Order: sequence, then C-alpha cells, then structure tokens
Amino acid sequence: MNEMNVLGLTSISDAGGGGMQYPDAYDVIYDVHKQGLATVRTGIHTFPQVGGREYDDYKRWIGMVKPGDGDDMLRFIGGGENICWAAYDYEIFAQERPNLDANVRDMALPIYKLLAENNWPWRQHITYNESAEILLDMYEEVAAAGDGMLPKGTIIDHGETFSERTLERIAKLGMGIAVQNRICYQAEDFVARYGAAKLAQTPPIRKMLNMGIPVGGGTDATRVSSYNPWYSIHWLATGKSRGGRQMYGDDNILTREEALAVWTTGSAWFTGDEGKKGAISAGQMADFSILNQDFLEVSDVLIPRTHAKLTGVGGNVVHAYDVFQEHAPKALPDVSPDWSPLYRTGDFRKLYLT
Repeated sequence: MNEMNVLGLTSISDAGGGGMQYPDAYDVIYDVHKQGLATVRTGIHTFPQVGGREYDDYKRWIGMVKPGDGDDMLRFIGGGENICWAAYDYEIFAQERPNLDANVRDMALPIYKLLAENNWPWRQHITYNESAEILLDMYEEVAAAGDGMLPKGTIIDHGETFSERTLERIAKLGMGIAVQNRICYQAEDFVARYGAAKLAQTPPIRKMLNMGIPVGGGTDATRVSSYNPWYSIHWLATGKSRGGRQMYGDDNILTREEALAVWTTGSAWFTGDEGKKGAISAGQMADFSILNQDFLEVSDVLIPRTHAKLTGVGGNVVHAYDVFQEHAPKALPDVSPDWSPLYRTGDFRKLYLT
C-alpha cells in the first residue's frame, strides 16, 4: 500500500485474479484493515478459480457477503472479473483469437441470473468483440427478465476490439467499461496480426466517452502490466505504446485532463463512490496527492515519472518525503527477503525516494 501511496494512489479496485480464492486469499488485507493500517481504499470482487464449480462458488459467496458490505476503506463490490472459465478470452495478441467454449451459455447464463436475482453487480473480462456479442445476448436476456437493466455497477473489463454496435448495447444496459493499458505492451504484436488501422481504435475510448458510458482507468496489474498509474495515464493522453509507436490519432487520444478524470471521478463510479471520491471538493473524501511535477505541463516523455511527494487518505498523511518529510509517517522496513527481485528492481519507493 505504501508503494501505491508513493505513486499518488489512494484507492484501488481489486478484480481478483488467478489464485485469489475468496475469502481465504484476502485474510491479509482484512487483517491490515482490522488493525487500522490500511492506507489505500480497496474494493473487492470474487473470482472463481475452478472451472465447472463457478455457480456453486457464487451461490456460496452470496450466502456469505453482499455488495456494499464493509466501509469506505475496505468494501465488497461484487463478482468477477472472471465469471466462468467457459466465457474467458485471453488477450495474447500475438496468438490467434480464442473462441469461447461451446458450452458457454450453459455455464454462464445461470450465473448471470443468480447474480442479477441477488442484485450482485459483476465485472467481466471481455477482450474481443466476437466474445462480447455472444455474452451480451445473455446479458440482455437477464436484463429483460427484470427492469431492462443489470445491477448498477455491472461492468466489462478491457473491450479492446469492441464495435460501435457493441458499445451501444452496453450503454443501453447501463454498464460501465474499465479500460487498461495492456495494449501498449503488445502494440507490435497486434499490428502484425490485425493491422495498424485496427489498432487505432483498440480500445475505442473516445467513442465510449462520447456515448456517455462510464469509463474507468486501470492497469490490469500485476500479471499483465505494472500497477504504476502514470504508465496508463501516459497511454491515454498520448496514444503511444511503451515502445514508442503512435497507436492512435487525435480521434482516440484524451486530453491530460480527460485522462486524469477517467482515473479519478470516472473510476469512482466503478466502486459505487461517484460523488464521494475522485475530486477535491466539499463533501468528498479528503484523499489527495501533491505531485513531484506539474502533470499538465511536463513533456509527454516525463509523464511516466510522475509520483507523489505527499499523499493523504481521509485527511491523514500516509506518505511524504522531500519538502514534506516532517509530515512523513513512520517508515516501513525494506522488502524481505533482500534477494527478492522486488527489492532490487520493482520497488518504486527505492526508485523515487533514494
């Protein structure tokens, strides 16, 4: 958490991941929260780990916890980002696009119905438009059985190759889309398979915003990319890959203000905190960062070097150095063991604070 505070982060949304079986894998973060040591607001989702057992997992979790449980520092949000393995389309763009399993309807639809009946919002990993077309048919079927909408806060993660028609369907269902910068690490592979013209709208972020779809920024860390938010913000505001390729034209590049808004007020919608966090204004949570440079004025190449000289969460200073050193909380010990790769190369605290 201190590492994230160094980068200016005050809040995250956890989308689960491989090996993150709820609730056992979250014992540590719940214990940190119980001790009052948490310095990053965290929203949690449940991610089933074993194919064929997903429905039973969700039925069990529904009996254990409900969306909104917790407080402003640690809150349960809903299901995902994996709903069931039959509906999973991985994003290795150097490889041929995967098809969803033939039994995807039999596996996924009962889970969607179960979640909707219990007013559980969910988030789902969907990379390709072809997958979205299949899964949205089921989403619309579930929504039609109710009031025409899915539980508020239901979202899709990624959406790299979504068409305009797919975006229209998502907007009609009242869903949001969380975008991540993973394509900026695979731009060359994507071009080799699909071409530069297709890359220019991968994902079609400007179209999402123009349609009024809630859009939140992310990284898809740690398996796919770094958790450093400024790499993602650099991608949104420049349209460049990490290797320097100009992926997007002006029609799919955000202004720096827009990129920052996607990461702040935009992302607040995804944890049910719209109007409560993401802005420095009366009535909102007192979360803020004082940065090492003027993000709106520095050159493009310096955006990824942005970090915080002081970070506050709930009005309390959780990180400070340099001219704010006198306000710094007690320093944390170094990463252990000292032979860990994180100790030597992956610790932003060491990179920026020494």
